[in-house]
Amino acid sequence: MGGYYNCLWSEEKIAHTIQPPMMEPGLPRKTSTKYFSPWRLLGTLLGLGLTLYLLYSYGVDEFFQTLRAVPWGVLGLALGLTLLSRFMVTLRWLALLRSAGVGMDLKRALRLVFMGLFASNFLPTTVGGDAVRLVGVLQHEMSASTGVASLVMDRVIGSIGMATLLPWGIPMIWTGMGHLFSWQWMGVGVVTYLSQILRRGFQFLRGVLETVRIWLRHPQGIAMALLATYGHMGCTFLAAWMLLSSMGQSISLLEVGALWSLAYFITLIPISINGLGLQELSITYLYTHFGGVEPQAGLVLATLMRLLYMVASLPGAFFLPELTEGFKPRKGERD
Repeated sequence: MGGYYNCLWSEEKIAHTIQPPMMEPGLPRKTSTKYFSPWRLLGTLLGLGLTLYLLYSYGVDEFFQTLRAVPWGVLGLALGLTLLSRFMVTLRWLALLRSAGVGMDLKRALRLVFMGLFASNFLPTTVGGDAVRLVGVLQHEMSASTGVASLVMDRVIGSIGMATLLPWGIPMIWTGMGHLFSWQWMGVGVVTYLSQILRRGFQFLRGVLETVRIWLRHPQGIAMALLATYGHMGCTFLAAWMLLSSMGQSISLLEVGALWSLAYFITLIPISINGLGLQELSITYLYTHFGGVEPQAGLVLATLMRLLYMVASLPGAFFLPELTEGFKPRKGERD
């Protein structure tokens, strides 16, 4: 996770490229294209290309036939659970903010979270939307360091929650090691992942330990954030389980969550825009080879979950203009 958290921690640099009215005048304005790399674009195109390859390999007709098997009522319930999971994510961040003494209200936090979710559909890396949240945090007259720390801790708590399911997910992978090609495919992601941990591990630990130190004095805030995380996870897993069940797939809710946690950590590898392509490949592969799900159903699940995420983020499109309004010059500030 070194590369992932190093990317997130760099949001502190973003804070110094923004000049809201409450910040010190004269700060240099810089723009960085570090995370708009051609390699990430290439990774996104490769992931999407492989996903399309799977679609044609499994059969386009079979894919749409499986898709049509999902009732509209189930899709509606899955969308409702996805929106509820976003509400839980908001509660997690809000619990951390309030434990740090930041008096942000629920309405403002919801707006910022949905802004970030919507923006993450277009920004590079899986944490691009957090940069949008950081802008809103600065408008709230919160210090940049506290804002960045809250966002980092928010991600740490989310990862801790997902990691608690790895003891169930890893044995499922281990059992399926008989498929040599399959395991080699997984090994590519694992080796890439471990190389990033070794390369940026010390920087990650320094940043996270500094962040965690702030909240160690507020265990109640951490406990509430973890509780909200498990609420978010439960909603996500239940939505995925409902979709699979409607397609006639026999898999337990625990197995859905265990495999989802593995896909979550694989998607954190920063090789595509917002995990596009990589998430679909991971979900399809894991559920098909280690969850006993039919290939078409695995691909339909990955596609529908991506669409549900995008639809659930649409409210953020209506809130984004608030960010630009926050940077408009006040009366008397124009030259």
